[in-house]
Amino acid sequence: MPTRIPYVITFVFLFVAGSLLFAPAQAQGLQGLGVEEDEEEASGSPFIHGVKIGFGINTYQGDLSRNPNNNVLKYATSANPSAMVGVDWRFGEFEQYGLNTTLQYNRVAGKTTGQNVPLEFTNNLLALDFTADYDLPYIQQGLFRVFLGGGPLFVIEPTYENFPTDDDRFDELGSRVTGSFVAGVSMFDTFRIGVRVPTSGMIDGHTGIDGVKRPDYVGFIDITYRFDLLR
Repeated sequence: MPTRIPYVITFVFLFVAGSLLFAPAQAQGLQGLGVEEDEEEASGSPFIHGVKIGFGINTYQGDLSRNPNNNVLKYATSANPSAMVGVDWRFGEFEQYGLNTTLQYNRVAGKTTGQNVPLEFTNNLLALDFTADYDLPYIQQGLFRVFLGGGPLFVIEPTYENFPTDDDRFDELGSRVTGSFVAGVSMFDTFRIGVRVPTSGMIDGHTGIDGVKRPDYVGFIDITYRFDLLR
């Protein structure tokens, strides 16, 4: 069952993305069938200004990280898939302000090094983020659009290997809902780079060697495309 989870999440992403993309066309079809609309609604801008989809990679940094020294090359070799779909509403003279709702999937995994029997875990994180963004002024429009926010984080079917049963620092938690904060920057609506900090330090099932619950981090880089519904 756990091995099917990424495929189920991929199907959900494609379904949501397709629904969002075809929603404007369906609305126009209803108008053609004689559905009456208020003149003000017809002449005004749509509630959703843009739909964004993206795919990329993510890296986990936590208690069971394969990269305790933050080596950049090791980050790249330990990367896992990432995907996102979202909608936005932009306002301001130059559309410099924005409000966003984003659904992002990250597959994360970790493994200890330097041990005869390594400790391993895998996890599927599905985040529903509500963020605000701002296009930094005095430079080219759209070059750096910073975003900040958070929301619920769904932890789905984690797996654990070789975890000790007599150590309070380890807890093989199952599927659950927690929270997370996210921050980053998008560039020309083509690249989306950021970091996610879950409110729980148990994404990897481990509190740390010293027993102090420190946050786990998930960094991500996505290649995205935004469908502008205003043009």
